[in-house]
Amino acid sequence: YLLVQVNAIDDLGIDKVVLNVSGLVDGDRILTDTSFPFEFLVEVPYGQAGKDIVLNAQATEKRYIGEARTVSAVNPVTVHVNKDTQAPDIVVVAPDQQGAVAVEKRYISFSAQISDNVRLGTVKVFLLADKNEDGAFNEDIDAGALEVVASKVLSAAPYSGKLYLKTIEDYLGSGTTKDQVSMQVKFVARDGAGNESIATRPVTLIRNLPPQVDKIQILDSKGSNLGDGLQELTEGRKVLVHVIASDPEVGVESVELYK
Repeated sequence: YLLVQVNAIDDLGIDKVVLNVSGLVDGDRILTDTSFPFEFLVEVPYGQAGKDIVLNAQATEKRYIGEARTVSAVNPVTVHVNKDTQAPDIVVVAPDQQGAVAVEKRYISFSAQISDNVRLGTVKVFLLADKNEDGAFNEDIDAGALEVVASKVLSAAPYSGKLYLKTIEDYLGSGTTKDQVSMQVKFVARDGAGNESIATRPVTLIRNLPPQVDKIQILDSKGSNLGDGLQELTEGRKVLVHVIASDPEVGVESVELYK
């Protein structure tokens, strides 16, 4: 956007200021402002690079008797338009730059701060899996490469979200004995002129191991442990059964106790 300010003065007052914008590739424009300060925001369309914009203004006085007079600016202003050659800036917040780990059937959280010197167009986030285990990822993401397993398109900030994961067998094939898969989160940001920036983060997908019961404790009514090797209980006595269970990835959802 181009901010245009017009300085117009009169001994009584200004009724309106008209700005004529010519030379735009999408057609000339006439903008009007009736109050001070006389400012106009002119959008410079893509494709305008190399084609000058000419600005001219007319001011009309306030007049209560007779016909109001209008004068034009002494000299028109010519604006030279340069091509947008600067790609967007990407600062990845998540996943971490090194050592990011995800568990199958869960998700990967992603977040990035992305800006552009003119205007950001779209942001695409891809999740790639090294299915052929060659240590590389297919870069032909727009052609729907097989190693692209998930994607999101974001048109406005915040540029964050989640990419949901499948199992290792889904990525490497049924019957695989691998315990992990190399993956990659890729950010692709484009501006309106087609300039593109890419940022990637490596992620390791590991198996979701089952939870395990570590210990069953018998407690009295006050919560004191009656002993890990307890084999006998007095009939009629109330006790608390404390199950200690753990899960290496996320946590234990529920415990069922049988007697």
